[in-house]
Amino acid sequence: GYHGPVVDAVLHAAASVSVVRDYRSMRATNVTGTAGLLALGVPTHHVSTLAVATAPGFVAAHPGLLDGYQRSKWAAEELVRQAGDRGIPVAVHRLGRVVGAPDTGVVNPADLIWRILRAGLARGVLPDLDLTEPWTPVDWVARTIVATLAGGGTGVHNLTPAACVRFGEVVAWVGDYGFPVEVLPLTHWCQRVAADADGQDLATLAFFDRAPSGGPPSGGWPPGQGPTVDRALMHRYLDHAVATGLLADRRT
Repeated sequence: GYHGPVVDAVLHAAASVSVVRDYRSMRATNVTGTAGLLALGVPTHHVSTLAVATAPGFVAAHPGLLDGYQRSKWAAEELVRQAGDRGIPVAVHRLGRVVGAPDTGVVNPADLIWRILRAGLARGVLPDLDLTEPWTPVDWVARTIVATLAGGGTGVHNLTPAACVRFGEVVAWVGDYGFPVEVLPLTHWCQRVAADADGQDLATLAFFDRAPSGGPPSGGWPPGQGPTVDRALMHRYLDHAVATGLLADRRT
């Protein structure tokens, strides 16, 4: 018989993340992959997104599931819920926009916010976005999930900070840092960037061309216990972005 290691629990954080791809293209990774892990029948902790949440616990399908990513993550959560009903200990950890650890200031250059900043600050313009999001530092996210797993916790956990971040605040913090910034309506900003866009910039613009709501999802999540991203932390992120060349240093 098999004498290999015993799996005590599964922490499932793998996913295909895109807000421009349809459900069909994301189903195999985000839905079928989750089903395969749940078939093991062991305690499973599933990492999901606050973009599916309309309530603290599991939710029924709703009109706010606008893109393929949200729909696939909701479907995966539904599989987790069904596994829980069958007696498998399960937990869902819903994350917001996962951002850098405060002590390093490291940022993800593929993240949409940093793609917007890269495209905009190279031209001295940023879009006027009515966007409010929960930004969740990655070190806090990791510690919180591991603590729940180690303690045998189950159920749905919405990992939210004490206060969300408005894109207008980000624009102000960038200006305080020294970047000259003109705020333009989104359509005008896209036109300005498109005039001399490179491949990365075109990929960023494609999001706004195809996003069902014209922009990233923005929700009214209740405040949580997570750390809040503020001006000082944003400036640490900008220090890293400038030092690594993600952003050209155009400070005045």
